[in-house]
Amino acid sequence: MVKKIVLWILLIGCMVLIFNFSSQPADDSMDLSDGLLNKILVFFKISLPKDVVIFMRVFIRKVAHFAIYALLGMLAYLLLKTGYSIENKLAFPWALSVSAFYAVTDEVHQLFVSGRSGSVKDVFLDSVGALCGIILAWGMCRILLGRKKNG
Repeated sequence: MVKKIVLWILLIGCMVLIFNFSSQPADDSMDLSDGLLNKILVFFKISLPKDVVIFMRVFIRKVAHFAIYALLGMLAYLLLKTGYSIENKLAFPWALSVSAFYAVTDEVHQLFVSGRSGSVKDVFLDSVGALCGIILAWGMCRILLGRKKNG
């Protein structure tokens, strides 16, 4: 019961985090990405041409999309699999469906945020991230359950 509650809290927390990031106006969101990129460049004492910096800015944003949805997919799968003991053939597609649906609602939400837009490409990227998170969680469950069975 405690595991289920913790997983629900983590899943909802992840969704709130995504919602908060998506609620940022475009300029604030860009400042966040640029701030991270600048810290990386300063830390490693790297100077890059402007076109490379622009590419890196987009790359960081896309990696962030992928990573946060990988976490969402992982949490959704773990909640279904371990919290509700749903078998893989149902937990896997349900976790992916929940994550992909949330990606769609997130992109629709961004249509109403200043300077932001919804993107089908981002829904696809988010869904692939969720799929990778689900596969990672599935593998972790297999390893852990295999260890339990073997003593």
